[in-house]
Amino acid sequence: MHFKDTIAQEVLLVFPDFSKKFTIHTDASDYQLGAVISQANKPIAFFSRKLTAAQRNYSVGEREMLSIVETLREFRNILLRNEIEVFSDHENLTRPNTSRHMLHVELYAGDGSVKNSDPNSNSYRD
Repeated sequence: MHFKDTIAQEVLLVFPDFSKKFTIHTDASDYQLGAVISQANKPIAFFSRKLTAAQRNYSVGEREMLSIVETLREFRNILLRNEIEVFSDHENLTRPNTSRHMLHVELYAGDGSVKNSDPNSNSYRD
C-alpha cells in the first residue's frame, strides 16, 4: 500500500501559488512538443501536442522555441503577469536572441531569458 501512495503523490497536480515563481521545462522531439509547469518541484500543469506535418520540417531550435511559445499561450491565464523561469535543453535558446518568438517569451518572462536545463535535474524529461 505504501508503494501505491508514493506513486499517486508523484503525479498529483497542485494549485498554483501566485506569490511564487513558476518554472517551465520544455522539450520537443521530431513529432511532439511537451512541457511541465511547476512550483517548488511540484507539477501544476502538463502540456503536450503532436506536431503538424509542416512543423515536423522545422529545425530543432524552431521546434524547441515552438514548445516554449505554445506552452506560454496555452497557460497564459496563470503565467501572464507572474514571475516565470523557462528551461530548455537546447543550448542556442539560452543565448540573447531578437527573434519574434523571443519577443513573445519576453512578454511573459520579463527579461525574455531561457535557461539551459541540467539534464540530471529535470525529472520531467523523457
